Amino acid sequence: MGIRYCIVSLPLTTRGGISTAVKNLYVILKSNNCDVKWFDVRKLPNPFVLNKSCDIIHVHYPLTLSNILKIIFAYKPRKIVTFHGWIYDEAKLILLGYAKSDILGEASLLKRIVFFAYFMVVWQLYRILLIPLVFDYSIAVSNITAIKNKLSKYIVIPNAYVKIEKRSHKIRERSESNVVKMATYLSIGGGKVLSLYRLLEIIFEVNRLLKKEGKIALVYIYGKDFPNELREKISKIPFVVFRGFVDRKDFISELKNMDLFIIPYDMPELGYAVLDAISLGIPIAKITDDFSKEEIIDGFNGILAQNSSELAEKIAKYVSTYSEMLDQICVDAVNTILRKRTIEFQQKIWRIVVNGLIK
Repeated sequence: MGIRYCIVSLPLTTRGGISTAVKNLYVILKSNNCDVKWFDVRKLPNPFVLNKSCDIIHVHYPLTLSNILKIIFAYKPRKIVTFHGWIYDEAKLILLGYAKSDILGEASLLKRIVFFAYFMVVWQLYRILLIPLVFDYSIAVSNITAIKNKLSKYIVIPNAYVKIEKRSHKIRERSESNVVKMATYLSIGGGKVLSLYRLLEIIFEVNRLLKKEGKIALVYIYGKDFPNELREKISKIPFVVFRGFVDRKDFISELKNMDLFIIPYDMPELGYAVLDAISLGIPIAKITDDFSKEEIIDGFNGILAQNSSELAEKIAKYVSTYSEMLDQICVDAVNTILRKRTIEFQQKIWRIVVNGLIK
């Protein structure tokens, strides 16, 4: 029997980036001959069951106080925690009423305040007790994730990307159209939805710059759990096509017709929508506050800018010329960014992690 590897996360049926990442990890671990078990974080069994069932416990979702105690008293298994997003920012979104938590659903302001305070207490327990004393490894999906969560000792392992799509077409084959189609993905995770107004600044400036060439740019907004009030407002804005959540098959089909994928937030970790775009040969344009933190290198495997006007100017320039250089950018993105997320690369990383724990 292989190493008994117990994943603690949301149910397998849950949608979203974290769930996709954990499902992909499940595939990687199984391919490494681990005996993988999945525990619902909301129905975590008692420490006796965990001690009996697991050699390694890997937590992917914030624990409640009762579950923290269960993890502590499960003294036999080695323990890992992975940080997928920015804990404080996501709790802040719930406080502001932008997001529904799995515990609260729709909630009054008072309940949101109580939840935010509770969440911050739990997070301090993570920082003071769990991370230094209970978990053997703290893993972040990117360096900035660790920095934002104020981790001092951590390992960076990007999320695995199992279903790699085939390139749709070369960039220069799209140059004859007068309509430039751009996609983006805004969600609650990491506070990405808060970058909506920056996105609108960019799309309006791009259209201003492209007007003299007789072209227009449309941005297609995808995303999970998008706030209703924002959805209603932006659906009426020119140059915006709101798509919301669509299943992956339809998303891939629509993404193949895009000229560019735009990331209006400065969060450097790259989600699965971005990875899908790279896999399909769609160039990535992104805002950043620090070029050195990014996997994207400006002019090599993507387009980077430090503010909305600079990114709009670069986008207008690139989509006006559709040069072979832009096509090469897409090739280089696959060879650099996707390479670290392939099954083969991830198998090696997780073999090292598991063997380091179970000696």
